[in-house]
Amino acid sequence: MMLDDLFGKLYDKAHEMTCGSILYRLSLLGTQSAQLIQTPSDIWQGDAGRGQWLCSGSFEFEGTQIALGKDGWENDAILTHPFWAGYAMRFDWLRDLKALGGDVGRLGARHYVKDWIDCYHNWDARAWGAGWTGRRIANWLSHFEFFARSAPDDFIDLVIASLSRQLRHLTRVPAHRIREDEMLQAAKGLIFGGLCLEGQEIALAQGEALLKKALEAQILADGGHVSRSPQILLDWACDCMDILMLVRKCHYTGHSDAFGVLAQTLDRMVQALRFFRCKDGKLPLFNGAQEGDANRLETLFRYADNRSRKVLSALPESGYERLVQDKTQIIFDVGVPPKRKHNHATHAGLLAFECSYGKERLIVNCGTHPVCPEWGHILKSSAAHSTLIVDERNSCEILPDGHIGRTPAAPKLRKTENRHGVLIEAEHAGYEVSLGLTHMRRLFMTERGHDIRGEDLLMAENTLKDEVGYAIRFHLHPRAQVTLVQGGTEALIKLPSGAGWRFRQDGASLGLEASIYLGKGTIPRKTNQIVLSGRFTGGLDVVKWALQLEG
Repeated sequence: MMLDDLFGKLYDKAHEMTCGSILYRLSLLGTQSAQLIQTPSDIWQGDAGRGQWLCSGSFEFEGTQIALGKDGWENDAILTHPFWAGYAMRFDWLRDLKALGGDVGRLGARHYVKDWIDCYHNWDARAWGAGWTGRRIANWLSHFEFFARSAPDDFIDLVIASLSRQLRHLTRVPAHRIREDEMLQAAKGLIFGGLCLEGQEIALAQGEALLKKALEAQILADGGHVSRSPQILLDWACDCMDILMLVRKCHYTGHSDAFGVLAQTLDRMVQALRFFRCKDGKLPLFNGAQEGDANRLETLFRYADNRSRKVLSALPESGYERLVQDKTQIIFDVGVPPKRKHNHATHAGLLAFECSYGKERLIVNCGTHPVCPEWGHILKSSAAHSTLIVDERNSCEILPDGHIGRTPAAPKLRKTENRHGVLIEAEHAGYEVSLGLTHMRRLFMTERGHDIRGEDLLMAENTLKDEVGYAIRFHLHPRAQVTLVQGGTEALIKLPSGAGWRFRQDGASLGLEASIYLGKGTIPRKTNQIVLSGRFTGGLDVVKWALQLEG
């Protein structure tokens, strides 16, 4: 493995030297100007507020802004930031300027595109990565009618010439040197360029091959993404929908079965996203996901084929179970982190669950921070999830770079359904190596969804050398108000609609603690959590708890 890494670094250095040479720059010019023969449609809703920030010289995302400043596209604060560099270079925000509309948005888009071309006319390691380049090509083409069609001829020529150079470079990047998480974006750029620019058959063929490779490598049999992140799955599904819509618009059938694979895979992805969608139309907070935009999900479902309407009760390969009775819904994480190359978004949330009643969220996980890596690292911890934590340790090893290291085997799982309700039992060994114990969680929901029963069991074959403390955390949504009742032995949770849920337990000490919620945006919201705590010495400890709808 170390030898492979060394060869990879040597290859990347040689590739950088080659691409930075004068001869390579000249080779990107080509022998003739490409002609634009087609433009894709962009079906996704932009944000006019973000468009206004852009027109004032700043990128904005969910409450956090960063200014381009006097350095413009060479601003180190942007180029060296793991979030802002990609956000800026992909040009997804062109739809925000389109949402702003008018000459202000259109001229703002032209300004940013022209300045980028002036700055990165030639290949640059900071801006021409395969994934970013593919996404940028697709976005320029998708928004061409908005920002360029009515522009002077010299601007149109400038944009098409830059698109041609970027596409030529992308065709020269070996597929095996494109990171798996960038394959779909690179494939999208190749396919968009191949279908929209004249004489780009090579790019199109490479795009087809890379698309198929990406889908086979990253999308599981149940339609989930290999990272186990609902957010990454949604991003991939939207890119796949864009590709499929353009292919159908062009009546292009392809020279392989790549687009047949695309249609079938997208159908599975949409089914998986219907599984994840909460009753408020948004996503649950597992493995790097925030709630997201309900309009984006709804748009995807609207353009998807009708056969994708089936709602699954489980995603076995992804490792999730779904319990739904009447207005109550639980999504239960019964999986384990994937291999290192796929787990950059994965959290240490073994056997965590989320619960909602109607459109109101009740029990949640703490979420993630899309911009700040330090916050994101903290929110990966087991303590930031509604699950059991032993000795204040994570159930999976979180490495300094944010990836997951040591992971246990897949949890043992059993599901029982009858006329009384649904029972799911799952057991994981995340603490077996470090502490010599295992955790089992049982969740039962009655047929009306008004009564949820849970059991958390700690098991160890031998008496532990040292007694350890444990905490079972139930993070509450910020809009859920909680108070201790019955002398502090029970908790009453009130939702904004007036619905009340009574929390009871047996086998531990019950208390309330402060928590945070980053299910939306970049500013943590204060909330509370119910915490059941106890001590474990070995053998078997069982903590029983119940959530029951009042009235």
